[in-house]
Amino acid sequence: MDLLKLAVLSLSKKAVTLILVIMELAVLFIAENYMVSALKERSMLYAPYRQLLNENSAFVIDTAYTDKLMEDSYLTEKQSREQLLDGISGDYTVYDVWVYNDGAYRIYSLSDEIYDKLALPLSAGSYKSGQNCAVAAYGMRMGEYAVDAQSGSLLLNICGNLTESTFIPQMSYFSSSDMTVKDFYNASVSEKNFIITNRSSINGFEEQFRCEVGFLIQFDTDVNENIALMRSKGEAAEGTLIAENTTSALNEDLKSFIPLLGCILMIVLIGMVCISMTIFNENQYRNGILWICGYSRFKMLVIHTLSVFVLIALSLIAGVFLIVLYSLLNGSAISISSGGENAAVLILTCISLIIATIIIPIVKTAKTTPIEYVGRSK
Repeated sequence: MDLLKLAVLSLSKKAVTLILVIMELAVLFIAENYMVSALKERSMLYAPYRQLLNENSAFVIDTAYTDKLMEDSYLTEKQSREQLLDGISGDYTVYDVWVYNDGAYRIYSLSDEIYDKLALPLSAGSYKSGQNCAVAAYGMRMGEYAVDAQSGSLLLNICGNLTESTFIPQMSYFSSSDMTVKDFYNASVSEKNFIITNRSSINGFEEQFRCEVGFLIQFDTDVNENIALMRSKGEAAEGTLIAENTTSALNEDLKSFIPLLGCILMIVLIGMVCISMTIFNENQYRNGILWICGYSRFKMLVIHTLSVFVLIALSLIAGVFLIVLYSLLNGSAISISSGGENAAVLILTCISLIIATIIIPIVKTAKTTPIEYVGRSK
């Protein structure tokens, strides 16, 4: 405790400079976490589809469905899809999203293969596999949830709540050339009372659900011929193209973030080293007296390291304050999430800054007696 008090006293002499360094550090931490969150977001959205997007698959959207409705107003999305898939050679597997909406709440049923790898961030609870498992919107209660449908009561076990700002799987958008996995989702900030579950959980209630006009399809044979057939009836994009676009977008994110982050890190590092040396030099005489009175060289360095640690802790508090303030002023949260990757980057940054700031104090105290040290500090 005494060492911590001495560390805090070491910071009290340069208040204005310390505030500037704290703000620089806060900006660095925000920038780092924003970068990690952005990269996590794209990887998180890609996770359920990574194994499905390959040379044997394609994303297909039934663009002719609206025109078909003009001829047959009773045509359902599922019936239209059957017409679209008619004529495919060989076996195939469809992965898609089905929706049930009664006005009060909305249920999204994903193919089991997609739901089992869903990685959207949760504010509470966890993902569980198996029948009747589901995750729901922010604020909805967890536990068994009975949905009254026309054919009976659909019982779902909500085991997790999504964050308030999230993504909802909805395969309803198509772009032939620059489509990425992110196009399989719709961003949701204010939508409430929705549930995401797997296909197994709605067994017996399939007729109450409508399917989205887009879907992933995997062919066992004649891939090129079947994709050509899909394009003649609707729109289709190869799975490998979407995977390549998604990877390319991730690389572009890295290219745009890293130079800016490097500049901020360099500025902060220079500021930290300068303030570290200023603090150390101004406390040299005090440290020398403490050294003569029995404090070891190691304790002196611990005091200095603790002062840097306090500075970093204050910067983290300032960063959180800035994020909350921005959220309140703009009415929505910045796209920053928490998680193991964010914590790892934060810890590595703090360790790097602490090491950089104690190198010179270590050199200056090495091979020096207490009397020599006090003499040099005058």
